[in-house]
Amino acid sequence: MANSRQIYAANLNSTTNSCFSVAPLGSPLPVNATNVLDPSFSDLGWCGVDGFKVSPKRTIKRHQAFGGQTVKTTQTDFLETVKATLYESSPAVFTALWGAGNATVSSLSGHRTQSIIHNCAVLPRMSWVITTVDAGSSSTGNAATRRLVVQEGEITELADLTYATSDILRYGITIDCYQPINGTQAVLEYIDEPQILAGS
Repeated sequence: MANSRQIYAANLNSTTNSCFSVAPLGSPLPVNATNVLDPSFSDLGWCGVDGFKVSPKRTIKRHQAFGGQTVKTTQTDFLETVKATLYESSPAVFTALWGAGNATVSSLSGHRTQSIIHNCAVLPRMSWVITTVDAGSSSTGNAATRRLVVQEGEITELADLTYATSDILRYGITIDCYQPINGTQAVLEYIDEPQILAGS
């Protein structure tokens, strides 16, 4: 039977205003959709209005027999990527974009100053968590929540940085997701649905 309560529209949690976080590899990872993240995770702040694009891609090869018919399809590669746009020029964002050794912050002058080195250093693999809610999924305030956990991901692409009077500076990133050494899943997804009763 069709059930419109199972249709999900991702939104920001208006209570926390937090949706995208990153932590060093090896940090304790969440095991459900709603628990508070470990303190090792840094909040990356406001993100772009288009949200997050998760792209699982299978590369396949089709094998033909004599006569031209396809008789077998094999998988040669699987890669999942996550794309997001970061808005804030914060220490947490710059550390994610350029690496901890290339992003320093100081307040010795009485206000915050930041020094960012743009270089070719390979970025470390880190753990990433995206948490969204569907605010319209419940009339009681208990919204459906979905959480994506990239156990081991690396920023492999940074979009052009546009400095312009007519727009804000934004940081578009692509994260490649890897299978961790102690698991078989690159990305875990947890869903909490208080609007759907048990047994439904």
